[in-house]
Order: sequence, then C-alpha cells, then structure tokens
Amino acid sequence: MAVKFILKVDSKNKFYFSPLSNFDNNLKNIDSFILKSGDKVFYESQAIIMVFENIDNNWNYLAKVLKIFPINVLDIAYRWVSRNRTKISGKEVSSCPIVPSYHRKRFISK
Repeated sequence: MAVKFILKVDSKNKFYFSPLSNFDNNLKNIDSFILKSGDKVFYESQAIIMVFENIDNNWNYLAKVLKIFPINVLDIAYRWVSRNRTKISGKEVSSCPIVPSYHRKRFISK
C-alpha cells in the first residue's frame, strides 16, 4: 500500500524500494515500513513522516501536522492501520503485484 502510494506521488523519483532480505540481519525480522537514508534507518511513523517531508505536492504540510503528535502515539496508529489495511482498502492481497516496466528501475535487488 505504501509503496504504491509513494510510486504515485514521488514525481522526482527520490525513493527506491528493496525487500527486507537485502538489508542486514537486524532488519529481516521487522514487519514495518522502513526508510534508510544514508546511515540512518527510520521505522513505522517516522519513516512515513520522512517520506512526506521529501515528496512534492505539499505533502510536507502533512508531515508538519503529524510531528505535533508524540511518536509513540503515531506508531500505535501506524500498527493499527497496518493490521487492518485489508479492511480499510477492501482488497485482499495474497501476492506482490507485478511492477510496471516504467517503475522497475526504482526497485533494488541484490
């Protein structure tokens, strides 16, 4: 869900995607949206805020609003949405979607 959204709104192709298996062993057992920027790693709501801060079309305003709330509250909300995403979207996903050819360069494999 997050990857599809970012692909849609990231008009300057700032973000690239990789499966967790490409990361070190410390990240493989984490079920979360993870953003790696340089040597820093962001998880859950912090990762989402970093994305909103770095994409165009005024999404940075949403990042500013989210920063008003304590990060632990945002993480609780993130986990709730994550657990209930099929109910929220109304779509059951059993496999990874096929990536269109024009987005394939945005996916990193080992």
